[in-house]
Amino acid sequence: MRDFEVKKKTLSISGTDTGVEIRFGGDLRVIFNRKRGRDIQDELQDTVGDNVRITGDKLRFDLEFFKTFFLDCVKKIVHHINEICLNRRCPWPSAMILVGGFSDSPVIREAIVDAFPVIKDVVSPLDTSLAILKGSVIFGHEPAIVTGRVCRETLGLTLRRVYVPEGQAEKKTFKIDGQLRADKSFHKMFTINEIIKLEQTRTVAIQDLHTNKELRKHPKIIEVYASQDEDPKYITDAGCSLRGKITVNPPSKWPENAEGFIDMETGGTEIIVRYRDKHSGQITEETIDFM
Repeated sequence: MRDFEVKKKTLSISGTDTGVEIRFGGDLRVIFNRKRGRDIQDELQDTVGDNVRITGDKLRFDLEFFKTFFLDCVKKIVHHINEICLNRRCPWPSAMILVGGFSDSPVIREAIVDAFPVIKDVVSPLDTSLAILKGSVIFGHEPAIVTGRVCRETLGLTLRRVYVPEGQAEKKTFKIDGQLRADKSFHKMFTINEIIKLEQTRTVAIQDLHTNKELRKHPKIIEVYASQDEDPKYITDAGCSLRGKITVNPPSKWPENAEGFIDMETGGTEIIVRYRDKHSGQITEETIDFM
């Protein structure tokens, strides 16, 4: 594996080498022969042809075949960069810093330079493998260094809104305390690809009628949902998923007309969901991780 890591970090797409050699333990060849009843070279010939050969104590890979180990990974990295800059309202950078062990490889650097000529400088710091860890430590000490994030999903709540015939399907309704309400509706708080600032808060006012005295003893359940759509209507829409919930217990019991506010506040990698009861002032808060 050490040889493989070294080759991965030195392999170049535009190089002149015709093959890559990696040390191969002789004991492994003996074990393979004993387990399979045939020589490993014959097995390689049947499966990959002349792309891999055993020469002494080394495996020799055809260069183009060896590159295929990384092409899918490189393609996905390039696609992800393209998606961020095109679809998430982020301007194209003039320079890019590559971190992580793979960033030492000329394969990834050359692929990014070829795919994005608008990026003039593509560089790697010293100790690229440790750069991510160092960055995490810095962020842990100075979380305010990241002032905003691009919202990767549409985030919202499921609310039992009063039924509005013009905007909601009648089949998705139910009655509570004699009032017709929309069931499983998605109330959007943050939109996918929106740039949201740290500690940004959005609030929605809610009102519940409790003419049934038994319901006044029941806790409120606030559910947080996420979707890849910009404007989902119901939590049952394709792609909607439950990300968390908080339970709000009544102060003693809910009044007949219970009013309050639900806040969603952006943290570093999480969303803080808070319920503020208008009558008692009671606050219930939970944190939902969105990493």
